[in-house]
Amino acid sequence: MKPAQIKQKLLKKLPSALPPMIVILLLFAARSYSYLLFHTTVEAFSFVIAICLFLFAWNTRKIVKNHFFLFLGIVFLYVGLLDFVHSLSYKGMNIFQGFDANLPTQLWVAGRYILSVSFLISPVFIEKKLNYKSAFIAYTTVTVLILISIFKWKIFPDAYIEGVGLTVFKRISEFVFSLVFLGAILKLNRKRGNFDPKTFRLLTYSLTLNIIAGLLFTLYFDVYDIFNMLGHTIRMGAYYLVYKATIEIGLTRPYNLLFLELENLNKRKDEFINIAGHELKTPVTSIKLYSQLLGKELSRDSQKVSFANKIDYQADRMTSLINEILDISRIEKGNLSLEKRVFDINELAKLTIDDIRQNNPKHKLIFKGGRRIEINADILRVSQVLTNLINNAIKYSPEGKRVIVGLQKNGKEVVASVKDFGVGIPKTEQEKIFDKFYRIEKEQKNSSGFGLGLYIVKEIIEGHGGKIWVESKEGKGSTFYFTLPLSPSSSKTKPFEFP
Repeated sequence: MKPAQIKQKLLKKLPSALPPMIVILLLFAARSYSYLLFHTTVEAFSFVIAICLFLFAWNTRKIVKNHFFLFLGIVFLYVGLLDFVHSLSYKGMNIFQGFDANLPTQLWVAGRYILSVSFLISPVFIEKKLNYKSAFIAYTTVTVLILISIFKWKIFPDAYIEGVGLTVFKRISEFVFSLVFLGAILKLNRKRGNFDPKTFRLLTYSLTLNIIAGLLFTLYFDVYDIFNMLGHTIRMGAYYLVYKATIEIGLTRPYNLLFLELENLNKRKDEFINIAGHELKTPVTSIKLYSQLLGKELSRDSQKVSFANKIDYQADRMTSLINEILDISRIEKGNLSLEKRVFDINELAKLTIDDIRQNNPKHKLIFKGGRRIEINADILRVSQVLTNLINNAIKYSPEGKRVIVGLQKNGKEVVASVKDFGVGIPKTEQEKIFDKFYRIEKEQKNSSGFGLGLYIVKEIIEGHGGKIWVESKEGKGSTFYFTLPLSPSSSKTKPFEFP
């Protein structure tokens, strides 16, 4: 990297790095004036962050399936309370009479044990639901027992002795904390796919700073010396990184933190739809084949032939629904491929109408086409559009009514229309009928389907660079129009010829 690029990169990061630098300088200034002022400020900062983490996690618990942050929020609530008492009991505060510097150090050790072990446990709640009532009971019990063992029973191990310094218990504990935090980093790394990358990095940096702070806390002799001050400053930085990983990202970029799990669920849903859709096609195809064979074998019994035809019809419906679901999955992933070729849309329309006419003999299907109209499009997809629109026209038209399919050139495009004389569509609903899963309210009880057909049709037409719209009057019928670009006259591609 060139010096100029390095300089530009540093200048970009300067605005975000400046506030922490100013805070550190102010803390050092406070320490030079009074160590108690420094210590109280650091602990107050950490306590506020702990409370904010709890409030944020608690108030988002109903919209976040991942209970990792809810668990940490509860942990920080109790650790923050111990930190608060630790701050009030610090040497020189003179709030708790009859105690020396051992008291705040004991409270510090107790809080670190809770925090480190909880971080080690926390990855469990990425996938497992937390019983928060049990968590409150457990942490309340532990916290109360710690406070009683220190203040009343006085059985908590000594952590600091005046004139001697740190005890062996305190030093060993800090090394234990560091190892437990390291274990937490390794466990989180195994679950990193469940986190936004930035959130994961910030949590890892926070745990690393906790390790460094723990090592520094093994080196001080006096509770006011430089190593103690550095340990507190770095520990404050660790809290700040947890704040950035949860509250700041959660408020400014909530999708990254709170709804990453939805993205993963969507991926799983798409995988399931693809697998289930293709797996269902095989048995449905078999049902259709056997129903047709059965119809031929029972050709002398009209009632049984009717039953076989109904099975065949329902198999077709099932195939159509499966294809719609698969198409929706492809559309949402942007994978709705179009295999374009030049062909005569008049011929395609005639063949499509003939196929539909065989299954709907009671409706009059009329085709109004003109000369050969060549377009460059996906034959199967355009046939799907025509089939959907014609079947809809039949579905919402009384028996014996006409359905008119028209095609005509208009400049550089072809305009197709499918007109029926059925129930029509209310004006208030005409703009919504191309929406996914939308079905006309008054027809919902009488019609089948998921409300996906017209949405898929719209996506296919727009994928070809065309437009689709509807004109309708209640009680008089509807006309659906769509346009597709004509094949360029200069195209040298040999047109597809229908058999």
